[in-house]
Amino acid sequence: MKILVAGAAGYLGSHLIQVLHEKGHEVIGLDLNASSLEKHSHCLSQKLGVNLTRPEEIKGKLDGIDIVFSAVGLEFPQKDISYWDIDYQANLNLLREAEEAGVKKFMYISVIHADKPGPLPPILEAKAALEKQIQASKLEWVIFRPTGYFKDIVNIFLKGAKAGKVRLVGTGEIKANPLHPSDFSEFIADNLETVNEIKELGGPEIFSYKQLGEIAFEVVNKPPKISYMSVNSFKIFMRILKIFKPLSYPLLQFSLWCMTNDMVAPQIGTRSIRDALKENA
Repeated sequence: MKILVAGAAGYLGSHLIQVLHEKGHEVIGLDLNASSLEKHSHCLSQKLGVNLTRPEEIKGKLDGIDIVFSAVGLEFPQKDISYWDIDYQANLNLLREAEEAGVKKFMYISVIHADKPGPLPPILEAKAALEKQIQASKLEWVIFRPTGYFKDIVNIFLKGAKAGKVRLVGTGEIKANPLHPSDFSEFIADNLETVNEIKELGGPEIFSYKQLGEIAFEVVNKPPKISYMSVNSFKIFMRILKIFKPLSYPLLQFSLWCMTNDMVAPQIGTRSIRDALKENA
């Protein structure tokens, strides 16, 4: 099949294009800058640099594509760019062009519990709104809702353990089963024939945040030192920080949401979070 991967230079996208290539598919990579795809040239038949917030830039570039897969999302809010600009509108522009081009299927990476009732962080509001647009489209679709990725555990827990202290919000008993991007990519590649389904998925191991902190300290061979901040105290901290660093506030909202909601889904894959921490130690 001819598959376009949007966000191909990113954490998940870069693994996915490799797996799809190895399985014999023709893969087109799309990212904001085509130069970011150079190191993946061996996997790609085309490298496209497109700003998806500008619908005119994607016009005509999806002709002949069987599947459009989007891993496009904003990692950090910026002064003039919000989650709504990227996670919603940029992806919506891609979806609309896929419809115009006669693409058969649109596959999208969302987040677990994106449809959960109640107030949601802006990133989840944007993803949930995009999910509705996908399901209402003329295309076949698949929405993947992962629990989170190994890189988040490395960035938060391993970094804290190396510095001598891991800081958690709440009691640390909230659980998660994050995914290795290769396990996730293999799952996606094995589900290309799936039609009109939402698939929630996580990695093979379920740990509490406290346990993840302890594992991180074990990996760096230091005695565990984990501190706990109450949810109310963290909310106060967020409001204070918002005054001085307003761009950090939406990210902190999502962090709080993750720290207070179990991020657990059906288990896939074989790769171990302990091994990933050791590789990055």
